Amino acid sequence: MFGATLSQGRSRGLVAFSPFPFWLLTAGVVVAGLLLGGGQSSAASGLIQLLSLVLLATTVLAIGVPPRGVLAPIGLIVAIVLVPILQLIPLPPEIWTALPGRSLAASVYSQIGVGIPWLAVSLDPNATALAALSLLPPIAVFLATLRLGFRERRALTLLFVAVGILSVLLGLAQLKGGETSSLRFYPITNTQDSVGFFANRNHYASLLCCVIPFVVAWATGLNDAGRRERVPGLIASALFYIALVVGIAMARSRAGIFLGAFATVGSFILYSFNSAAAKAAGSRGRALVGLVVLCGIIAAFQFGFNGIVDRFASDPLADLRFTIADITIRAAQTFQPYGSGLGTFVPVYQMFETPDALVISYINHAHDDWLELWLEGGWAALAIAAAFVAWFGYRVVVIWRAPLVDKPLDWALRRASTIAVLILMLHSGSDYPLRTTALMTLFAFCCALLIDPIPLPQRRTDLPLRSTWWRRTLQIFGPRKQAAWGRARFG
Repeated sequence: MFGATLSQGRSRGLVAFSPFPFWLLTAGVVVAGLLLGGGQSSAASGLIQLLSLVLLATTVLAIGVPPRGVLAPIGLIVAIVLVPILQLIPLPPEIWTALPGRSLAASVYSQIGVGIPWLAVSLDPNATALAALSLLPPIAVFLATLRLGFRERRALTLLFVAVGILSVLLGLAQLKGGETSSLRFYPITNTQDSVGFFANRNHYASLLCCVIPFVVAWATGLNDAGRRERVPGLIASALFYIALVVGIAMARSRAGIFLGAFATVGSFILYSFNSAAAKAAGSRGRALVGLVVLCGIIAAFQFGFNGIVDRFASDPLADLRFTIADITIRAAQTFQPYGSGLGTFVPVYQMFETPDALVISYINHAHDDWLELWLEGGWAALAIAAAFVAWFGYRVVVIWRAPLVDKPLDWALRRASTIAVLILMLHSGSDYPLRTTALMTLFAFCCALLIDPIPLPQRRTDLPLRSTWWRRTLQIFGPRKQAAWGRARFG
């Protein structure tokens, strides 16, 4: 299955895999996550999680004992998984009633005259279990990407670019179809804007912003006079960049505009840091880059000027996010240091919602991933987040300071991934992009690009025939048949 054979020799993995079938399985999870993971569809989430479980089991067998260089990120993954697991362990009444914020639940049992049962830290164990299952796709994609070589990783970045361009085309069709367009795949969505494969225009814009650095990274990698595909590749990169900027404008997302500008500036820095590309292009090349950016801005205003003006005309201080953040902070302070349980934001928020803060809109998230993480996961979740930020910062310094001796395209893609991670981390301060499977998958893939590939265990074809019985039996065949029989029997 998936080209697997029993691994022998010095390979670290328990199972050896052929690169292409393993890449194909990884790509399948990535594409499913991007196309189906942009909303709150339970059926789509279940399918993605099932595929991710297969990929995760396959990857664990391939990795075996992890090398020292990946122990830190794998340790972070283990810590992340432990948070919901520990929150689901039933505790005796003497313990859970003493936890902060549980007095109301304990009083309910007392008032109805029922004995206090064993309960978990999480106020809603079902929601916490679903939140834990939502971690399967990003974890599977992260670990699988570690096993992919540079060539396979490049192909996956092209998949992200392709989905980004396809999303722009879909968004354009959604605008032409109007508010009742059948191309809007979620019943609760932004009906007047482009949303692509997402339910939320902000998350759609966030994906496009993250794709921009990868497009520029490919442009820097192709900017080599010795490459036959240099000219068509650079033309395609320019057109893709303009299309992505237009898509962001059609989304009419204020966060998307700012993050798109951040992605453009970061990508220009990436281009400048790539000494080979900069020297090959010279001042003329930098002028062309500026011209492409200018064309993108003009095209964006052509397609979405009125919508962008309308969005920025509203007073940002009147935005509901500030009210939600204030209520979330008060709720988080009540449930510290253990948190209310992953996935429990909605009922906890409603407990602390005051009459003057009531709105018609349904509040399903804090619109600030960091605050929501603090509320649900407590100080442990924030400590894990701080550890990740420290690891990420270290990897950013290493990657951006490394000399580009070889593999300029791969180093450019690594630097692009740091920009994409920063975009998602910044966006998490005003929204909840990392609560969607699609952007969690992208985030995990970008984090994996920061680490050197772990080579796949190779298939062995020179194994000795250790069985005397088989050795005697094979003497009746010629040399070619003996070799073929041995490969079939022993891998």
